[in-house]
Amino acid sequence: MQIRIDSLTPTTPAEGWRETAERRVRFVLRRLRGKVQQVHVRLRDLNGARGGPDQVCQVSIVTDGQGTLVASAVAAHPRQALDAALQGVTATLVSRFKRRRQATRPAPRAWRAAATA
Repeated sequence: MQIRIDSLTPTTPAEGWRETAERRVRFVLRRLRGKVQQVHVRLRDLNGARGGPDQVCQVSIVTDGQGTLVASAVAAHPRQALDAALQGVTATLVSRFKRRRQATRPAPRAWRAAATA
């Protein structure tokens, strides 16, 4: 799984944010790592240094069978925005894989009551 992290903020996030973000992405997607090829995380600050809930994090993942999925979130801090965006993209991916798996399973056979004679 390849991970690319871009920070488009005019001011740099806290030291070690890239390492923290990569570690968080690997932790959240650890069970799906065989299905995810690439992850791209983008962080940007809407208001600059004025503060407020303006950290936007966009996470896009490229998968084997589901194409590209994108989720974004806005929060006051970069870590909160990253967690919310990761939660959105993983929930969507898991539900799509479940739906696909259910569609390929054969329909269950109806249980027949044994005839007692």
